[in-house]
Amino acid sequence: VTRLSAIEELAGMDMLCSDKTGTLTLNKMVIQEDCPVYCEGEDRESVLFQAALAAKWKEPPRDALDTMILVTSGQDLELCNVFTQTDFVPFDPRTKRTEGTLRGPTGAVFRITKGAPHIILNLCRNADKIRDAVDAKVLELGKRGIRSLAVARLDSDKEGWRMLGILTFLDPPRPDTKVTLQECGRFGVHVKMITGDHLVIAKETSRQLGLGTNIQGTQGLPVLATDGTVPDDLVQQYGNLIIPPDGFAQVFPEHKYLIVQTLRQAGFRVGMTGDGVNDAPALKRSDVGIAVQGATDAARAAADIVLTNEGLSVVVEAIKQSREIFARLQNFILYRIAATLQLLSFFFIAVFALRPVDFYNRNFCPGIFWANASTACYNITPPILAASLYNAPSFAQGSDPIYFQPTPRTCARNQLDCVYNPSLFTIKDGLFLSSSEGNTTMDPSLCMTDDDGECIGAAAPWPDFFQLPVLMLMLITLLNDGTLISIGYDFVKPSKYPERWNFLALFCIATVLGAVACASSLLLLWAALDSNNPAGLFAGIGIPPIEYGKIVTSIFLKVSLSDFLTLFSARTQGDFFWSVLPSPVLLTAAGISLIISTILACVWPAGTLDRLPVMGLALGEYKLLPLWIWLYCILCWLIQDALKVLSIFLIENSGIFSMHNAHLDILEASKKLAADAEPEGDDRV
Repeated sequence: VTRLSAIEELAGMDMLCSDKTGTLTLNKMVIQEDCPVYCEGEDRESVLFQAALAAKWKEPPRDALDTMILVTSGQDLELCNVFTQTDFVPFDPRTKRTEGTLRGPTGAVFRITKGAPHIILNLCRNADKIRDAVDAKVLELGKRGIRSLAVARLDSDKEGWRMLGILTFLDPPRPDTKVTLQECGRFGVHVKMITGDHLVIAKETSRQLGLGTNIQGTQGLPVLATDGTVPDDLVQQYGNLIIPPDGFAQVFPEHKYLIVQTLRQAGFRVGMTGDGVNDAPALKRSDVGIAVQGATDAARAAADIVLTNEGLSVVVEAIKQSREIFARLQNFILYRIAATLQLLSFFFIAVFALRPVDFYNRNFCPGIFWANASTACYNITPPILAASLYNAPSFAQGSDPIYFQPTPRTCARNQLDCVYNPSLFTIKDGLFLSSSEGNTTMDPSLCMTDDDGECIGAAAPWPDFFQLPVLMLMLITLLNDGTLISIGYDFVKPSKYPERWNFLALFCIATVLGAVACASSLLLLWAALDSNNPAGLFAGIGIPPIEYGKIVTSIFLKVSLSDFLTLFSARTQGDFFWSVLPSPVLLTAAGISLIISTILACVWPAGTLDRLPVMGLALGEYKLLPLWIWLYCILCWLIQDALKVLSIFLIENSGIFSMHNAHLDILEASKKLAADAEPEGDDRV
């Protein structure tokens, strides 16, 4: 890969313009016995010998045709050494022929040329007399997939060129090409064959490969202006001529260049394969220029990707790998957005909507407690909390501040008197004071209230808003990022559509993932804060009231688990999470993070962080809370994954974000219109 961004563009490639010789075919010419001649005294051997004189027989073969004539034909090249080659014109894609100037043993100078039959025919002095015969023969050979190479000789300018004969040879398709082209279609890539060969040969080859037989010649194709500029409005003028066909034959380099340019302007992301100097402009112009194995230095320099193996199957494998890379990048971004949305949305909503102090006043304030004292009552026991916690008013015992941690204690139903332990608080001078007077019956009228009779929230031992300690947030981020890195080694399924960045669709899917995780975290926080309510959700499923320190740790565990489980949902895009097995690297990284988060949440020492109480979920009498949180997270993850699949299904089928490339649908529609409009028969030119 000579240009790194070509990997991304290859993932989005939806049109591949492929050369025929050497890419779709073996590029191994097999010469045939059939050799029509058009001069008296000539035969197959003499035509073949003189074709060798139009090559550099003393040097290694320059291309597949020279290899066929000089090597595989089996002729004795020593016979050529009696001639001296004084000049040689190599193959030019614009003239489509080579030419050698030679001096014979007698000193006579003559020229030999070989090339495309219709080009050589136009040079000959008797072209009008033999044209019908030559065209008929080329057409007959072409229908059988046999290629032609004409040879002509010029003894003097006065006599002119004379056609010696036509060498025939086969360049069979690669055994895997047809299957490879079907694979391209399965991945949403349409292949156009663009070749300089005769139209009939191109049609036959295309038919054998299953590409279709709508192969057009150069008639009507755009050409460069006299000053070398590209015509304006290529799509408007030539789009209907260039987009529908399955390929083009007898083209020149400028045709290839302008075909690629027209397709790009029409919105296709175009790939181009080539191997010669004549392919360099088109390779440079395409979105993804691909130099095939054995390409010239000029083609390699112009290409974005250079293949080291033969055939088109390498290109298909490159498409798969590029789409896998694209999928990993997309999964990374999708998960990153979803995880960020979950955290930001959760804390934003929790701060304003779920104030812990409100839940404390409702469930613990004596005034309200006695108003609803038919089910339970609570002990107030001395906590181990830092000074100035929650910025609440100081509770004094001597000169040291004291804060109260509520713990449940069963009371008889309808009992109006609750006996408290020696740390019972009383009111003095508007402050709560600790008392060590022994067991005392508390008068509920001693609750500090405001003008409306409600308990004063500032005096409650729960904070005004919910937050997690910074250390817990750092742990979530650290473990999250460690797992995120493993996405680069994950197993993914390449998309069957050409890939393009669609951030609207990506953000919509990430919002669904993040919204489910956020909503489930908010629900857990609400239930945990309300756990001391005898009619609450926790009480309904048998979970006893939990301390505020455990509420903080519960949310730490829930957010951690949701983050890591969201990754398994985000990595499969439109399929359910089980559709593609995760790689061992990702599974190990996620497993380690899940285990660390769970262990920390279970055994976190009781104390404070950032003036917030924290306490391990496995500490105390009730130890099943981590299990309940795990089961809850798995249930929410299944719901999250199902909603993800549903949302992608709706987006794809509604087309609201144009999630997949629509150019192939336009292509099929234009091809159908062209097929309906063209005359019947397969011999049109």
